[in-house]
Amino acid sequence: MTIFEVTEEADLQATLHRVFLAPHLQSVLTDGALSTSTPEVRDRVLAKAEELRLSLLGQVDSIPVADELNWILACAYMEYKAQWNQRQVRVCYEEMLTGSCDREVAAEASMISTILSLLEPLLDPSHLSNIERNWSGAAFSF
Repeated sequence: MTIFEVTEEADLQATLHRVFLAPHLQSVLTDGALSTSTPEVRDRVLAKAEELRLSLLGQVDSIPVADELNWILACAYMEYKAQWNQRQVRVCYEEMLTGSCDREVAAEASMISTILSLLEPLLDPSHLSNIERNWSGAAFSF
């Protein structure tokens, strides 16, 4: 996986576009999270990754203010983290109850985990710290 260096002077929008460039994301996913998936599952999960990529970049391109962009990235990170959690809980319970799981859901969880790992270094450190500190069952009790 290629890691892009982010500095104070770096243009966050340009960095996001480099990190989430379609061929780069597809390569990272195909070589990693989806390397053991069937071609059919891989293609469907890559299509979902493309939807997430385009949605994220669409938001990034319409926000010219750095503080707001940082906040939107934190929101996207939490949204993707919630999607990953939902899939991961399902996969774990399916494995526990039946000894197997829906391989496409597992591949989606891996894809989202990869997107999170690409997005995380680009987040404002204070936003990431707040998310990590509050991302527990207790923080989201109903």
